[in-house]
Amino acid sequence: METEEKAGSLEKKALAGVELLEDRLIPFGFIKENGVYRYAEMILDGAFRAEIRIDGEMNVSGDAVDLETGEVYMPLHVPSLTGGFAGEVRSAYREVLQRIGEACGIPQPFDEPQANRIAAVLYRQYGDRPDHVFRTNPAAAVFRHPDNHKWYALFMETQAGNLRKDKEKGSGRNGQDTVMLITAKTEPARISDLMRLPSVYPGFHMNHKNWVSIVTGEGMDDAAILKVLEESRQLAAGKAAKSYARSEGPKSWLIPSNPSMYDVAKGFAEGGGELFWHQNADIRKGDVVCIYQGAPVSAVMFRCLVTEADVPADYIFNGRRHTKMIRLRLLHTYDRSAFPLQRMRALGVRGVRGPRGIPEALREALEAAAGE
Repeated sequence: METEEKAGSLEKKALAGVELLEDRLIPFGFIKENGVYRYAEMILDGAFRAEIRIDGEMNVSGDAVDLETGEVYMPLHVPSLTGGFAGEVRSAYREVLQRIGEACGIPQPFDEPQANRIAAVLYRQYGDRPDHVFRTNPAAAVFRHPDNHKWYALFMETQAGNLRKDKEKGSGRNGQDTVMLITAKTEPARISDLMRLPSVYPGFHMNHKNWVSIVTGEGMDDAAILKVLEESRQLAAGKAAKSYARSEGPKSWLIPSNPSMYDVAKGFAEGGGELFWHQNADIRKGDVVCIYQGAPVSAVMFRCLVTEADVPADYIFNGRRHTKMIRLRLLHTYDRSAFPLQRMRALGVRGVRGPRGIPEALREALEAAAGE
């Protein structure tokens, strides 16, 4: 049998590419004791308890406790025990860690600082996370539009010698130097203007008529790169965006909520059936908003009417500054078993990471369940 994993190595793998933020730990449910943050959660139908610890330097460790014996389950940290019951315990424990990462951290999956800053903004602004799809290049990642899962950005490293030679000649780089590229889609009419910038190249391994690659850390500021990515994301939406045009009146939206950070039911109860919510996307007065609660609920729970939009505000929530809010009036509370994530996937929604339109099949089912 292999030796036990070093303390924290299982946790490090589960949280790879995530920077945990200390100010999000207590809202998630951690308790601070003697400088250490502690969190516990039942797993495997209450047979085990996952216990997570985070020290002052944000190092993560933990155990799974067998509640029948009251003892720490040692096979959790034995890497050779991947199948059978040990594998089930490790999988459930890992899911707890991943939820912590999603709720309490921001993506930091790359070695280049500007690429990490851009990835963090994409998460804060849209809820989009990097998807590491290449087995032969696990450091590379794509970002997808949530409505159709099409790529709108590719982050990857390559050698400078692979870039277009006439532009690369005056860069001062050695051909063997490693550079980080962000490849994005743009309108063909913008290609020539973008290509005049020293850090912009034809789309690497992509169609040069529609894609450009930006070398990060070389002068193009974050705002300029994010503007290109915003356009790329809109282009990636394609028909999904057009079908959600405003010519047809009120729209229906799905928005995510983290139950460990905010109690929506309590908010409606305290607000007499109404509450204010940060305004994202093109949500307007008269629209319908359905609130999806993340793990451990993982279901659509609330149907609301937007009674007011563009309400001025200035506050920071979940690491993002918000300047507008919407007022929601509760129309219907769904049973937790009515629209779990499994059923949502069957009706066209694989996940809710940010505000998004509701596919027709799911919209009709939600309306019927609400008696509309």
